[in-house]
Amino acid sequence: YWYRFMKVTLIALLLFAIIFIVNDLIGNWLSYISKIYNSVLLDLLTRSVRYLILLILIGVISVISDYVNVNIALKDLTKVRIGFRETFKFMRLNYTLIFLVFLIVSFIGAVGADVYNVIVIYVTITPFYFLIITFIIKQLLIIFRLKITMLFHSTAVFLFKDQSADIISDFS
Repeated sequence: YWYRFMKVTLIALLLFAIIFIVNDLIGNWLSYISKIYNSVLLDLLTRSVRYLILLILIGVISVISDYVNVNIALKDLTKVRIGFRETFKFMRLNYTLIFLVFLIVSFIGAVGADVYNVIVIYVTITPFYFLIITFIIKQLLIIFRLKITMLFHSTAVFLFKDQSADIISDFS
């Protein structure tokens, strides 16, 4: 599977590079427009919308690449193109469910990151024992990130198996 997953990752990285380049070009164009109209509010609004769209595109590309990897693994597909096609079809049919699961898992990850950031603010690393506590907290953050990744992949596997299961009726 490594070669197939690597293809999906390279395609996702290419898409990330394209959206970051386009985002940079749009940012240059918007800063030029802001200088022409000399409006701070216009600059604030356009930057906010630009970064919001960038964040949404990053999320969409991440979800698509993760679901393609799950689809390739579950159906033992050898062609990545077929994996993308089947994943797009699956995501189009179950868009709301996939989006809600992604938001819930992302929210859990964001809460965990916020808890970590709050804890790190109050723990200084000056005494030696605080250094050990900080190390343990950082290890817990790594474990938490792995658990969030496993939660996302397990929900994707569950959705694929549940939504694409064959229905057998006993009414003959």
